[in-house]
Amino acid sequence: MATLSNRNNVSRWRDAFAKTMANLRPDSPPESWKDVFVPPTHYKALNPQTMLVEGMRGAGKSFWTKVLHDPVLRGSLAQSNTDLRLKAELQRVTDCKALLWDKTGSQDLPNQISVTRWLSNPDFEPMLFWAVVVLAQFEIDPALGMPEPDPFEPWKARIEWAQDKPERMIRALKVLDSKFTATGDTVLVVIDGLDRVSTRFAHTQSLMRGLFQLLLEFRYARGLRFKVFVREDILSTAAATVSDASKIINEKVTLDWTQQDLFGLAFHTIAQEDGAFRKRYEEVSAISGKSVGERWDHPELLTAATQEKFWIWLAGPYMGNAATKGHTYSWIFKHLADGKGRISPRTFLLAVKESLTATQNNFSAHKFIIHHEAIRDGVRHASNARVEELDNEYLWIRQAVEIIKTKGRTVPIDWNDLRSIWITNKDMGNDTVSLIERNQANALIPWEPGSDWDTKVNALRDTMSNIGVLQLRERQRVQRIDLPDIFRLAYKIGRNGGIAVNRKS
Repeated sequence: MATLSNRNNVSRWRDAFAKTMANLRPDSPPESWKDVFVPPTHYKALNPQTMLVEGMRGAGKSFWTKVLHDPVLRGSLAQSNTDLRLKAELQRVTDCKALLWDKTGSQDLPNQISVTRWLSNPDFEPMLFWAVVVLAQFEIDPALGMPEPDPFEPWKARIEWAQDKPERMIRALKVLDSKFTATGDTVLVVIDGLDRVSTRFAHTQSLMRGLFQLLLEFRYARGLRFKVFVREDILSTAAATVSDASKIINEKVTLDWTQQDLFGLAFHTIAQEDGAFRKRYEEVSAISGKSVGERWDHPELLTAATQEKFWIWLAGPYMGNAATKGHTYSWIFKHLADGKGRISPRTFLLAVKESLTATQNNFSAHKFIIHHEAIRDGVRHASNARVEELDNEYLWIRQAVEIIKTKGRTVPIDWNDLRSIWITNKDMGNDTVSLIERNQANALIPWEPGSDWDTKVNALRDTMSNIGVLQLRERQRVQRIDLPDIFRLAYKIGRNGGIAVNRKS
């Protein structure tokens, strides 16, 4: 009877936790403070004095942009149990302007077509583009003489005017900084979504150079502060052409998520909606949590030992019958990581969510809430979602990776072999590189038209490595190319070791 009762409890807990996760929308902006989980590793990135924050796709750049922009959420962050320096700096911020190029295309910012046209002019100065866009977020002094925006072309006249009066534009921003400084105000300007400003890699790099110049000009500003969230591939080459850009680059912060951060996020997310989960976490940790309003916090939420103890209660200790199969707590992190050992919070939450669902559907009689095979299903599901995200940002990656399977190869693969696959039939124009160039849907291809073959294939390899899709290893002086499971599974490319591409029957 005790065993049956325990199984009933496990089933009830599983159904309750799965129901909570089913309502989860990882891409949704935060609606209240309970939706915000702050890893200590992100404190420095959120500090208004930090100008440059680098992050992979899905690391939280847009999420934190919205938190900082929202006065209620920003105020809650400033009052929360975070780093004292962060609290002090946030409390000085009286306003935040967000320049966010999102998927829908903001009506308050220049669109891709206009930006592409301006950047095609060799005399166009990108730094002044940023000066106009920033200045337009504030009430403009009529004495500046900037023309009023045309309702049908709101940016054209102002951009053209600014290109003729560069000193006046920069001076206007400095006057704004002095005004805020004199009143003791700090106004933060957050810039995000730079990969959506233009579809051409060269144009995006040009915009980044202009932005670096603006950041350098206002590096020591006190009233007007800038914070730029940017993807690593956008950032990697732009700084090389800007004098003194290293002063900004050397102070950049990277939005990373540790294993403890991700488990803490998952547990925090479920606990906000599920009282049974909160109670069980307190029982397992032997420490009570704290509720303030709708938000629940626990002092051990980021402690690895407590997390592992609770995860073992959820999923058991091993990925099979013994430790040789792997420990569940470390296994899921390892197999969700990209080539740089990184995992986006969205990917982790989706894997946990699918693990619960797969256990409900296929292992309902299991003694643990999550079955170890369901965790593998969760990783496969997360892989498919991660590759869909890649398609939204870098469609050309699919063409570069799927050819490995088409040619009947597995990974790891020697670099010379992969290079040969990518340039096969180049004399006929049917090689991978040429097909990528001809696909009109591709954006931000990482080489300039007219580049030589070595430049193109090396840029393809190096950019995919920088993004984390490929892992470059050297064995006996031979460079080997591997695909982490988080991408390999969705592309259905075989590998000796790792998770099987298809689920076991």
